[in-house]
Amino acid sequence: MMPLFFRHAIIVTALCPVLHVSGAEPCRVEIVEKGTHWPVPMVELVTTNQQRFVSDNAGVIAIDDPDLLGRDLWFGVRGHGYEAPKDGFGIRGFRFTAAPGSIHRLEVERAIVAKRLGRLTGAGLFAESRKAGLDPGWEEAPGVFGCDSVQTAAHRGRLFWAWGDTNVPRYFLGVFHMTSATTALRPLASFEPPLKVSFDYFRDGDGHVRGVCPMPGGGPTWVNGYVSLPDKMGNDRLVGAYIKVKPPLDAYESGLCVWNDEQAIFERHRVLWTKSDAEPKQPPLPDGHPAFW
Repeated sequence: MMPLFFRHAIIVTALCPVLHVSGAEPCRVEIVEKGTHWPVPMVELVTTNQQRFVSDNAGVIAIDDPDLLGRDLWFGVRGHGYEAPKDGFGIRGFRFTAAPGSIHRLEVERAIVAKRLGRLTGAGLFAESRKAGLDPGWEEAPGVFGCDSVQTAAHRGRLFWAWGDTNVPRYFLGVFHMTSATTALRPLASFEPPLKVSFDYFRDGDGHVRGVCPMPGGGPTWVNGYVSLPDKMGNDRLVGAYIKVKPPLDAYESGLCVWNDEQAIFERHRVLWTKSDAEPKQPPLPDGHPAFW
């Protein structure tokens, strides 16, 4: 049997080569489009052990994992329309040494028609930039972790935004009666990244983002055909077609709703259909997302 002293010596020797970088400055990665040098958000860098990093709205990734800092690393790239060059094996990715405090600019080539501007909603729009010690000049909208599909309507001098289901920090069940916010009619000075849109959300008395279309009845309320139209008196009215849904995503009522400008909420205008044995399927009604061109 090996003497106890030598067994301990072997253990100590095995531990000595491990690089200690706890508390070190992150390695900063900047993802940019080849040619334009625009920052590219939502590009994934994946290590060989499947650790995943995603670029924020400024195209920045902060690598701060002590197991990675100071090492020569290979990252596969999932660009969702943006590509890295192939290596000799046909694999797309980058290799660099993630030294603490180092900065690496990686160029990806756009393989889709549209240029990606960034995320509009959700948490962490510039989280990686902040981790890297940068000041993005941006304040996150509190209480919004992610939103479903979006509709917009120009109404009475403001641009109204409406989303479907919305995730919130305080519980896994969020807002299911349409989240809404307003911005200026032209919320961006130019369509260039990094994307920063400041939303004025409709909130409850406690400051939480709230639903703006709580139609009577159980289950979520979904709104389509979201548009501002003049009534017979010539007054602009924000309107939509709603459906009520129950598990497993079965519609049981549909109708029309009208925005109450004073109370900042949709009110039911008329029920057009209620599910029954005689009428199991809803009749045609305004559907989809209107777009003026």
